[in-house]
Amino acid sequence: MILAALAILLAGAGLSARIGGALRIPVAAAFGLGAWSAVYAFALLLGVPLFAAEIALAIAGALLLAQAASRKPQAVSAPVPAWLWLFFASSCALATAVIVEHTLRFPDGGYDAWMIWNARARFLVRAADWRTAFSPDLLFWLHTDYPWLLPGVVAQAFALLHTESPAVPAVISWIFGALTVAVLTLALARLRGLCWGLLGGLALATTPCFATFSANQQSDVPLGVF
Repeated sequence: MILAALAILLAGAGLSARIGGALRIPVAAAFGLGAWSAVYAFALLLGVPLFAAEIALAIAGALLLAQAASRKPQAVSAPVPAWLWLFFASSCALATAVIVEHTLRFPDGGYDAWMIWNARARFLVRAADWRTAFSPDLLFWLHTDYPWLLPGVVAQAFALLHTESPAVPAVISWIFGALTVAVLTLALARLRGLCWGLLGGLALATTPCFATFSANQQSDVPLGVF
């Protein structure tokens, strides 16, 4: 677990090294999780031990971090009214409450979660041969041609935590939802100032389908981060 965390942190930090300011934090988290899932896929495809792939990922991230050019100082943003902070924080809290409530009622998520992503993750964890997860004998609507990003993260979390609790993919989905809001907010703040950043985050967090998609563990949310 420590090696996995180190690989995620160093890979994320290295891949986001040229991004300055607070935007770097959610971007690093997204890149780190994505790279972790990618090396998991490569390790299985090439027959390389996973720990070796994670060590290589950590080293690559450290090298990118060391080679990154120095960043320019960020411009100071205009003052933000207190009411905008309040509305933004309230909308994020409300979206989180909706996700929690929906997850408690439907712990396995929506159709895409239990039929595609989490089913693939369980095949990767349980099967003696990982190729079983992509067998042509599986039902068509399991979509074995879909990418590894989400099931790769979920499968490794299952293996590291030694549990296939529905809470694991639910928390991962919430993390990607939070990263989506953070990336949008901080990217807009970087381009147009903090007021516009908070307004953009507010618009996303209050979009009704956003909280529902996050609770349903749909891949549209992590895709939106990138």
